[in-house]
Amino acid sequence: MSTEASFFDRLTSLAISTLGIPVALVSIVEQDRQVFPSRCVLSGPLVGVQETPISHSICAHVVRLDTPLIINDTREHPLTLDNPVVTEVGVLAYAGFPLINELGLPFGAFCAIDYKPHVWSASDVEILRMLALQVTSEIQLRSALNRAQEDYAALNELEKNRAKINRANRHDLRTPLNSMMLSLQAIEQFGEVNEDQKEYLEMAHRNGLLIAGMVDQMLDIGNVHHLGKAALHLRPAKAADLLSAALDQTVILALQKKIELTHTCSSESWLSVDHDKIVRVLANLISNAIKFTPAQGRVTVQIQDVAKPHASTQVRFSVVDSGIGIRQDHVGLIFNEGYRVNPDALTKDSTGLGLAFCKAIVEAHGGQIEVSSEFGRGSHFHFTLPLSVGI
Repeated sequence: MSTEASFFDRLTSLAISTLGIPVALVSIVEQDRQVFPSRCVLSGPLVGVQETPISHSICAHVVRLDTPLIINDTREHPLTLDNPVVTEVGVLAYAGFPLINELGLPFGAFCAIDYKPHVWSASDVEILRMLALQVTSEIQLRSALNRAQEDYAALNELEKNRAKINRANRHDLRTPLNSMMLSLQAIEQFGEVNEDQKEYLEMAHRNGLLIAGMVDQMLDIGNVHHLGKAALHLRPAKAADLLSAALDQTVILALQKKIELTHTCSSESWLSVDHDKIVRVLANLISNAIKFTPAQGRVTVQIQDVAKPHASTQVRFSVVDSGIGIRQDHVGLIFNEGYRVNPDALTKDSTGLGLAFCKAIVEAHGGQIEVSSEFGRGSHFHFTLPLSVGI
């Protein structure tokens, strides 16, 4: 028995036991028939009946009139005296309340039936009214739930289509971008340029590289969201080698800003990672720390194995700076794609994609990335990679 049937069957059974009658029905009235999704029939001609023609329905009058119908003797009531369910089946007493859908329209009835005349007391009528309200509430609730599930499925499908279009658009950005970069190179190769023109060309080239980096990050984020771990190119790598590669990309930034960049690595672990992407994650975190740390400040990179109770050992990558820090109301948002704490803060070349990229890549590896920060005192970014994905 389904959950739906059992709930309504408990109500029809309650009507039988409380009112002392042989039949209680939940009736859904259609154009040419009425069906009984729930019924409790103890005896008589209605045993085993799951539906009747509309000609044999008293519930149809309840729906049409949108009002309760209480009849002590159906042979004496003008709406029912000629009904075949009275003359042929022998339904001689009827009490029914309309069931109302979410639009406020009647569509069926909760009814009690007797094969002999029955004087329905005020208590009987109130019990039926309350049971009908229970049926109505449950049906409306399930209807709302079904609509919510359908809306969710439609929204999910829309999101899949949006993501597919975005992936295609991001790939399409590559063609005009490559053409622009080649054109800039051609200008420099095929003719003399004066100092002003050279400055503008260098500016255009820098901006082109910035846009190329943004496109690469968007493509990587989209691929990881779409494919998960399958978007990664895994190979063995030592944690120390990942650190060395990231430092090669960032040490010049520290020298230019006179930032003290120190590092320690106590981990001897080998990991199975997408080498280039994890190096980019670590380089992103280091370069961000340098950008947002004033001159003469400090940035420290630490890598170590950590063991948690009841969990496997992990490799922890930490980047700690003495920079401007992050306000607490921004901490929970900085890993969102496109989010920038302050578009005008210290650096003009922030895209709002770097930390979103870091989060997507780390989580695709089965790790976690977090940040703690005290505004005006510095920030501590760290991510962990589980050895369970390692060698």
